[in-house]
Amino acid sequence: MTPDPDAVADCVLVTFDQLPEKRKPRPESDAAREWVPLAGIVLADKGEYLIPQALQGEDGTLSCVSLGTGMKCLPSNKLPRAHGNALHDWHAEVLAIRAFNRFLLDELLATLSPSHPPSAFLRLRSIEERTPSEPQPFALREDLQIHMYCSEAPCGDASMELTISLQEDATPWTSPIPTVSSAQSTPDDPVPSALRGRSHFSHLGLVRCKPSRPDAR
Repeated sequence: MTPDPDAVADCVLVTFDQLPEKRKPRPESDAAREWVPLAGIVLADKGEYLIPQALQGEDGTLSCVSLGTGMKCLPSNKLPRAHGNALHDWHAEVLAIRAFNRFLLDELLATLSPSHPPSAFLRLRSIEERTPSEPQPFALREDLQIHMYCSEAPCGDASMELTISLQEDATPWTSPIPTVSSAQSTPDDPVPSALRGRSHFSHLGLVRCKPSRPDAR
């Protein structure tokens, strides 16, 4: 049974509230308050396995296993100097997914330890289940559901429906799509790579860049 979306949101918010105040939005001197998007990954099951941070509800157990805050990205002119040592995209939803990947890796390492109890989220696949195309020894439990909470609609296709709903006239635009050229573009051979902002909102599946950040890719 799919949990109530509000319960998923509450699970992330409760987990965030339990974190230290460091790096959280702070009240300003004029009574205004800082804000930043928050995203988290929640695993839902039937309540057969519990971890200390899990929330027990009518729909089973909800466990927030990763979360992140952020809304920025590294300027494109800094990428050549990063050499893989700097994080390019630190939007909240990206950080939450990266943290979830780390969570799964930690679960795998712990599961391989003889003294560690069985994972609440992973299971060992039988030899019969493994094939040359899918040789992975571990898998998520089948009764597990993965949910994501975002306090703000992520950029790209995820926010297009909201953009359309706010238009007085949601008729698709018929003008040519202005795209951002890639680094390989030349005047004689332009190579479109992305669409700037949320214009031409009826077009989905396109990479979109920040409208106010010409240096962002």
